[in-house]
Amino acid sequence: MKGSRFLGIAHPVQTPEQFKQVLHERAKRYHDATHHCWACRLFADGKVVATSSDAGEPSGTAGKPILYAIEGCDLLNIGVIVTRYFGGTKLGTGGLARAYAECANLVLENAETVVKIITTRLALHFDYDYLSRIMSAISQHGASIVETDYGSEILLTVMVPVSREAAFRQQLIDICKGHIRFSG
Repeated sequence: MKGSRFLGIAHPVQTPEQFKQVLHERAKRYHDATHHCWACRLFADGKVVATSSDAGEPSGTAGKPILYAIEGCDLLNIGVIVTRYFGGTKLGTGGLARAYAECANLVLENAETVVKIITTRLALHFDYDYLSRIMSAISQHGASIVETDYGSEILLTVMVPVSREAAFRQQLIDICKGHIRFSG
């Protein structure tokens, strides 16, 4: 773009520390570059954490456009770094933002993505009378049974997608007319 070169990379990461290491390695490899702008979006402790950096570019012209590209693809546990070699022509804030966004989008369009459903563990305690309807609800919400205990009452431990947990709990409460306990 007007003499500047933009090199992008997308990298799967699980923690901010892991991303910092990837960023450090990138800066070391391309030590002669003008900027290493980045964004990282992680799922940790039940919430999405997003950070970005313009790395010396004018405020809002690099990190945010990269982050918007990640969010636009609805990706988590990923860091994107765009390395810029300045080509001698100033692009202006709009031009910079478009260039960083375009590079990030191209990287993400060509990246191999892995779909992982984020789940939470939930233990269900209920009477035998409700078993068949609860099994149906488990299937309906994409949950999976990881442990069973048939004692005086049934204890099922399930993994349920986080995005479905509230609706799943409510459906089970309705099925059991409130006679269900949750733990875990």
